[in-house]
Amino acid sequence: MTFKNDLVGKRFGRLLVTAFAGMLRGPTSIRGWSTWQCLCDCGTTLLVRRGSLTSGNTKSCGCFKAEHNPNLRHGEYRGDPASPELRTWKEMRGRCTNKNRKDFSYYGGRGIKICSRWKSFVNFLADMGRKKDPKLTLERINSNGYYTPTNCRWATRKEQSRNLRSNFRITAFGKTRNLSTWAEETGLSAACISRRLKVMRMDAESALTLPPRSGKRRRIS
Repeated sequence: MTFKNDLVGKRFGRLLVTAFAGMLRGPTSIRGWSTWQCLCDCGTTLLVRRGSLTSGNTKSCGCFKAEHNPNLRHGEYRGDPASPELRTWKEMRGRCTNKNRKDFSYYGGRGIKICSRWKSFVNFLADMGRKKDPKLTLERINSNGYYTPTNCRWATRKEQSRNLRSNFRITAFGKTRNLSTWAEETGLSAACISRRLKVMRMDAESALTLPPRSGKRRRIS
């Protein structure tokens, strides 16, 4: 099917249509959708489907919403890679929804979900706010709970690691301790102990007594 350049030169909000960009085919469309190259008033060039333009759903590259949302930086609607909050939001979604990810089994694979409100990055940002430090990570306060505004906070990796350790209890030598306590007693890192138990399938006593990269055992009093 041949499309005439009937939209070229027309304006939709802040977007000026400059050229027909071809057909975009999808699993639910036999013929596909026509896409159009547009120039936003801010100088950004982007491709937009015909229906999004004519229905009024798309009126800018995202700059209009960014300007009217004090928490949103220009470009974040389009996936600005410079936004640490946007990267965190995408990582959260990937862990819970992408079955091809190696860490899916620890999140979506064991039933961890994202609340419906946070399916929108705008809502996520409004609830969490900006990171005060780019090194902060998104932590679930209850590590078995969902990603929700009341169960999440920005935390340092040390804080997040300690939270995970407190929920991981290990029984060895007739004692039951959480992971952080065993790490402090043995001098081994919590990550090392966890890896030995979960990945290498060691028994608890071996995991707690074998020094790193050594076959010798530590003595636990």
